[in-house]
This record gives sequence, structure tokens and C-alpha cells, in this order.
Amino acid sequence: MKLRVSDATRCRRIARTVLDECGLDALPIHPEEICQQKGILYSHDADLPAGIWGALLREDGEFVILVSAICPTVGNRRFSAGHELGHYHLPGHLEALLSSGIHYSGPPGTTADPLEVEANTFASELLMPEALVNPIVVDAGIGLSSVQAIAGRCETSLTSAAIRYSELTPDPVLIIVSYEGAVEFSYVSPSLWDYPGVAGRHPRRGESLVPGTAAYRLATSPEKVREVAEDSDIASMEIWFPECDPGGELVEESVGLGRYGRVLTVLSSEELPDFEDWC
Repeated sequence: MKLRVSDATRCRRIARTVLDECGLDALPIHPEEICQQKGILYSHDADLPAGIWGALLREDGEFVILVSAICPTVGNRRFSAGHELGHYHLPGHLEALLSSGIHYSGPPGTTADPLEVEANTFASELLMPEALVNPIVVDAGIGLSSVQAIAGRCETSLTSAAIRYSELTPDPVLIIVSYEGAVEFSYVSPSLWDYPGVAGRHPRRGESLVPGTAAYRLATSPEKVREVAEDSDIASMEIWFPECDPGGELVEESVGLGRYGRVLTVLSSEELPDFEDWC
């Protein structure tokens, strides 16, 4: 699920306000420092139920953020902490989610609940502020190299960095996260979304990966996924976007995400026509 523009703008504005309040204006942003300044107790090695990455609770009048010890990477743990900070700061979240005293959150992208999507949007801006990430996108170039640069500088997961990259890049980019050969979620950059045929038919949750692609080759080799192996190829536009006219090409770069078990795929191009030529 994608938020309305106004809702996403509100979430990002509140995240930037939190950064200003805490005097944080350089990367990386540390969620535990925000917790300390806000008087929120924080633990990043909690024993939480299976499939749960984070929790927010109120205990004896104090707020507590817990992040599961089973989060696959440091970046995943940091994003989970940022997500719970979103629930704490965004209007209406505490009232809606803490009626039982505790709220659990799973991995990003696993639910379409608007409150969870809002918290993810807040966390994205909190850990990867647009003003600080835009120069990274400009300097790092197009594709997976830019995603890796964002993840490295912001100390976030490749997945969250890829989503943020797709939101900020001026280039045509498609991000796919797949699990066991099926699309888990995908993001299309604004410039690519306007390309004829893309909006009508693009990779959606539950669809199988296209055989013969780099993403498919990695997905069919669990060992390579665990080893964080990479694969790349050149893909015709119509392979991933069946309603597009033949001729356009995308560079496909895929990487296994280790014990998280997913494959991240970044498809990008520097040679598609400008918008004026598409109309």
C-alpha cells in the first residue's frame, strides 16, 4: 500500500521535526540517541515472538521500544527502532495501537495497514533524510551502487535504502524484493511510473519472477542468497512491463540478502527517452 501524498508528506515532516528537536543533522542517525533524548527506554536484543521485529509498549507510565535480536542485520534493527519511533510520534498512533499496553510490528512491507505504512515512511525520513541523501544519490550514480552507498552512509538495510533510492532518484528505476521466487513488493520511481505501459502492468505482490532473469537465477539458488551473491543482466522493458512497447532496456542488478532470505533487484536505465518524448 502507498500513502496519499499528503499523508506521506505529513509523516516526513514530523520525522524532520524530530531530527531538528534532537539536533541531529549528520549521517548516520542513531535511533537510540533519539530514544535517550525523548526519555524512551530502548533495547535492541529483545526476545520477541516469532516473526516480530519490533515492539512499542507503555509500562508503569514509561514508553519502551524493543527490537528483536533475530533481526537479520544491524540495518534492519535500526529501521525497526525508527519504525517504533514513528508510532510514538505520529498523531493517533499511540491511541490506536496501545489499548492493550503493547504493539508488535513485523518486517517492513509485510502489511498494508495504513498505520504501519505511515511508521515506515517516518522511519525512512528519520534515518535517510532527503536533504542528506540527495547528494549521495547524485554522487553514487545509477542502480545498485547508489543503493549500497545510501545503506553504507545511513547504516540501513539494502532493502530500505533501495526503497528510499527509488523515491529520490530522477532516473527510471524499479525495485523488487522477492522471496522464494515470488515478488514480495515492488517500487517504481516517479520518472519510470510515467513511462507508457508501466502503470498499467508492473510487477505485483505474489507474482512469480520472470525465468531467465538475474533475480530468478539468484532466487533458485538459496545458497547464493545466503552468501549475499550478486548477479546482473540486461533486460528488455517488456519482460518486466508487458504493456510497454519493445525496444527499451533496463540494467538488472540483483543481490541476495543473506539470512533474511530475500533477493533485492534494482532495474535502472540511463537511456530511456525524456518524458517529453513519451507523450
